[in-house]
Amino acid sequence: LAPRGLGGPVAMRRRAFLASLATLAIFAAVVSGARADVHAPVAFSQTLLSARSVFNTEGRGDDDARVDPRRRLVENDPRYGTAVRRVLLADARDGPSEGEGDGDESGVVSPPRHGPDAPRRRGGVGVARLARRAVDAEDELAAEANGTKPRLTSPRSWPRVGHGASPKHASSTRDAGDDRPKIPTTDGPERKILDPRWRLLLDDDDDDDDVWSNPGDLGADATASSSSRLLVVTDGRAGVATQLAEALAEGGGALGEIVPALSWTAIGGPRAANAASAVPGVTWVGPLRPEDAIARAWDPLFEAIAVGDQARVDDAIRGFDDGFVGGRIAARVYPPPLGNPDGTPDGTPGDTRGIVDALAERIRDGFANASGDPLASARASSDKKFVSVSFAAAAAPRAVEWLASFRAVHRVAPVLRVDSKSRKGLLPRPRPSRFGAGGRSLSNYEATEVVQGGELAGVNTKTPFYDAGIDGAGQVVGSGDSGLEVRHCAFSAPGKVASHRSLTGDLSDRSGHGTHVVGSIAGDLTADGSGSKYDGVAKKASVAFTDMGYEVNATRLCYCLTSATCSPSAANEDLDGVYDGTLPNGEPYGLTITLGVTTYPWSNFHACVDGAGDRACTRYDKSCADEGMTDWHHPHGVLWNLCCVFSVVDGEQTVSCANECAHDRTINEKNFLCKYNGEALYTEADEKCSDYAALGVTEYYPDGFVKESLKSMSDIATDMYDHAKAAGASIHSDSWGGNTPAFDVQTGQVDSYAWNNLKFLPMFAAGNEGEGAEANTPEDSNGKTWTYKDGRGTLGNPTNAKNCVSIGAALSDNSEPIDNSMLATKLGDFWDNRTDWTWQVDIGGSEGTHWSSSLIRGFRADVTISAPSGGDHSLDARAAVVANPVDLCSTILNTAEMKDKVVIFRWTNCLTTERMQQMITADAAGFIAYLHDWYEPERFNVLIASSATGWTIPAIVLPGKEGELLRQLVEQRGAGVTLGISGPILPPKNKFENMASFSSLGPTYNWLIKPDLVAPGDSIYSASILTEAEVASGDTCKKVDKDGTSMATPVAAGAFALLRQYFTDGFYPSGEKKSSDAFVPSAALLKAVMVNGAQALTGFESDGWPIDPPPSTKQGWGRIDLAASVPLPSSVKLDVSAEKTPTNLIVVDNVDDKMTASNETGLCVDVDGSIEDLRATLVWTDYPGSDDAEGALVNNLDLQLFFGDADAGKMLWPLSGDDLDGFFPFNGDFYNNVERVIWSKPDVGRYWINVKPVRVQVAQPFALAVTGQVTEVAGKKTKASKASCLA
Repeated sequence: LAPRGLGGPVAMRRRAFLASLATLAIFAAVVSGARADVHAPVAFSQTLLSARSVFNTEGRGDDDARVDPRRRLVENDPRYGTAVRRVLLADARDGPSEGEGDGDESGVVSPPRHGPDAPRRRGGVGVARLARRAVDAEDELAAEANGTKPRLTSPRSWPRVGHGASPKHASSTRDAGDDRPKIPTTDGPERKILDPRWRLLLDDDDDDDDVWSNPGDLGADATASSSSRLLVVTDGRAGVATQLAEALAEGGGALGEIVPALSWTAIGGPRAANAASAVPGVTWVGPLRPEDAIARAWDPLFEAIAVGDQARVDDAIRGFDDGFVGGRIAARVYPPPLGNPDGTPDGTPGDTRGIVDALAERIRDGFANASGDPLASARASSDKKFVSVSFAAAAAPRAVEWLASFRAVHRVAPVLRVDSKSRKGLLPRPRPSRFGAGGRSLSNYEATEVVQGGELAGVNTKTPFYDAGIDGAGQVVGSGDSGLEVRHCAFSAPGKVASHRSLTGDLSDRSGHGTHVVGSIAGDLTADGSGSKYDGVAKKASVAFTDMGYEVNATRLCYCLTSATCSPSAANEDLDGVYDGTLPNGEPYGLTITLGVTTYPWSNFHACVDGAGDRACTRYDKSCADEGMTDWHHPHGVLWNLCCVFSVVDGEQTVSCANECAHDRTINEKNFLCKYNGEALYTEADEKCSDYAALGVTEYYPDGFVKESLKSMSDIATDMYDHAKAAGASIHSDSWGGNTPAFDVQTGQVDSYAWNNLKFLPMFAAGNEGEGAEANTPEDSNGKTWTYKDGRGTLGNPTNAKNCVSIGAALSDNSEPIDNSMLATKLGDFWDNRTDWTWQVDIGGSEGTHWSSSLIRGFRADVTISAPSGGDHSLDARAAVVANPVDLCSTILNTAEMKDKVVIFRWTNCLTTERMQQMITADAAGFIAYLHDWYEPERFNVLIASSATGWTIPAIVLPGKEGELLRQLVEQRGAGVTLGISGPILPPKNKFENMASFSSLGPTYNWLIKPDLVAPGDSIYSASILTEAEVASGDTCKKVDKDGTSMATPVAAGAFALLRQYFTDGFYPSGEKKSSDAFVPSAALLKAVMVNGAQALTGFESDGWPIDPPPSTKQGWGRIDLAASVPLPSSVKLDVSAEKTPTNLIVVDNVDDKMTASNETGLCVDVDGSIEDLRATLVWTDYPGSDDAEGALVNNLDLQLFFGDADAGKMLWPLSGDDLDGFFPFNGDFYNNVERVIWSKPDVGRYWINVKPVRVQVAQPFALAVTGQVTEVAGKKTKASKASCLA
């Protein structure tokens, strides 16, 4: 749980070392948080390699080549059982396909259509969406009917007596001679009140006339009539859940959790399954399979083991808590939860604590043998919510397979490591800084100006919210982090720290990360001579703080399994030279470890020094002292240092000095980072800093440094959120998380807490892994994943929770000017050192003007494709046409319509120069190509030919979402749509209009748009930790700069606190403070208002890469801008006639009056002017659902906009009317619980803003925010229909 230092290593070309001082400066390399000078080359995913064919040069070809050997390895490897094989090999999964989208002759996989809302059945009725598979009831029934799959149950064909152990026998055989937790009998009157989960531990219920047709589908411990975990698919009719619960209970089973869409997990034997099948509205009942219990966080490790890639194995293990501690992995095994028809947890009678104890004992009985790890262990957690298990990393496939095979197991999940989301660790940062421009760093005050809207046209003050008297007073923001320096003057005001507690008993802050974060939220430097420059955004708010940090030291570990002592070379595990970063004072989370059934001290794993002074290892049940030796280090380990590591990249030697290493001179002294005149530098690999002491060279950290890590939580609700809420917090800001995009148990806990506390808003940092990173895509319709190479898929957890606000990082005015390093890297030999690559599509016309706020941008074609005069790809607005067919995979049928028009087509493998020549011959005025990029390495691409075509018409390439928008807009509203091309687009004056390249990107595995919002996060000055001398002298207002999404998140949290005060102080609806109007807003309303006013970034990523417009995987819904979100008092003197400052705000906050499946609702508004956009945003805190579905949307609402009269009221939004495909935000959205419409230059008149319940499984609260030149008709919340509004 080490706090993150840099986002990645800093690579530098190595220079030969010369001993003279003059040449010292030549080889010395400044090591800072700076971006690497040389990026690894990443080619574009689509390249025109010949004059005839455009096809994919990367991605699927390489991935397919990797799949075949993996399949051979996995299928023949005894470590992999059926469940893990299904995890690793998508095409080994039996059952119907998950949907459509298999691709066509174009060779391009279609947009994701494999979820529960596949368009073939509107609303997803009859399809259950699990994390690893989608179960289609119609297909399953058809397979059973034609005999390709057995039915779930069949009549018992043998006498019940003597076949399988009866419940009584199963219990009594354990009664004699052992003291394991007793599994209660199901005979007698207690049967009716017995928690049905106990039956999952019984060998055989032996009480049913029917039996399972294929018990193996239900788990390795299933018998013909044993209770098992089931999946029940329904059609969602009213009352079906209640009837289902009753039928299951009558059959000895129980209802479990909700699975979208309109489905449930359940527990029961064949009798309960048959009873469930007979309930009207139940369309199919089938097994939950063992692989459904395997969390997707295991997948990277399993894949790496399968292909024998040790580097990937090591990387995967580092993402796990306790990873590399003796080469072991910690995981948690959860029993299945029960639920009620309304979705609330079931307070089931019986001893559920005993169930966890019994499950732990059952696991212990065979774990070592099943996993192949003699030290595999299992124990019940202290709160009896899960079984904590530990096993060797190499045993993971077998261990997880075996654990998931238990019918009583709902979830097998690794304990994921969490890191802070700061980019700045202990690495020195001499000026020029990471963004190299010198000068000032952005203070909290300047970040405050940005989020308050001080730069917005029409705002005549830098801090309009402060001017209105909104400064955070009365608000409490919770936060958990490394620690809090409460002696700092920023926190000295009475009541500033509402609560201060620790998860570890350690209340210090060694890294300064937590102090900096809290300073940005609510710091108030009233004693500082600099005034308020470094105050937090909500400077008068209080904080409720949980200290997660603890000191970690470096310790060498090794152990033997057989002999009492052994040499390191003979040890079963020897982490020679690898120092674990998660050991508090040298010991991981306490002083003991349970291996098998016995508990030992962790000190038994310390490397020893024998009598000859050599390193030695002991048996795991012996300490160094037991064997007459001493610890290699002090028992509590050693401090840390920074080491330089040399490697060869592309034939050139490089060095990275961002590597934390043990302050152990015996093995690392020649690698320590050095210092000369305050500058960081390195020596040759075989030299020490002291070799140049005569020249004034020293070690940068001669005494090493203390390192701090963050403790993970078993339950974020009870460990942190409940305490913050008790102290008055309704917003919780957290700048830490895991680095895997997989849904984690903690992600589910965040979603659950938000659902159960509708006025509590969780916020998390998006992460800093976005720059030049590779990651897996979500699964396609065949269950396959591809590789993103543009940073997508790097957003971790729990910031991937659907009910939190995930924050990305924008730049600041201190940032370095935007460069073109990424263009140069990815274009390679085609890079022409020009800055004219990015161009914009301008949408106009009577219909298109309403969509003109979309900042649609793409790359121009290379000069080999098109070379207009002067390189000018601009084009005046004109009519557009979509090529027919759009993918150009057959004869183009509409060339006669292309004259003097912009032609839109989709770039696929079918694209040839002949096809393009046909359109040019037809006198097309310009080309707009786009690529379906959901499974492609890049979302921005360039058309390049192997030789010049001689064409001169403008041509640009767009990402898939934007291309689809233009295609549909032209096809549906073509007569009123014109398109033009303008540019080239250059970086804007305000650097906060640009994104930090390091900021992590979505999508999540379930296609959520993340991050949600962005705020300044680069080089932020805030409160610093203090030395004892500074405290003694009264110098307690020190500041320090840090950057990362860790810094953006507290800035955003402070903005949310100001917004909350806007409502709690009564500024809504008049814009003037009136206590009689005060109310407490829901978390959904705060999110809706902030998303509604968020502004699209107009610039680039810091490395010159374009940003796709909101909603996008990079900037989410845009940059936080409070002044664009709500109207302010007249005393602030805003120019409300400006385009971005709203004249009016209308909100609906339906917390108690929840939406059901049948009650549409909405707002009836009159639009009085066309200067401002008409904006409307719908947000709902979604029901969490089962972990089996890994965060998928349970309730699906749609936002719609209508204009006109009652009979002919025209649906303006979304496109396609009710014929939605559910993937594109402008077609309706089946994946996200945030929807927004921006209707630019609205016609004056009456509008109906509709909230439609497409699918509601649990009564759903929601929030709606509307801004513009609007007035509400018929009250705050209009119960009338569209017809009555528009009549």
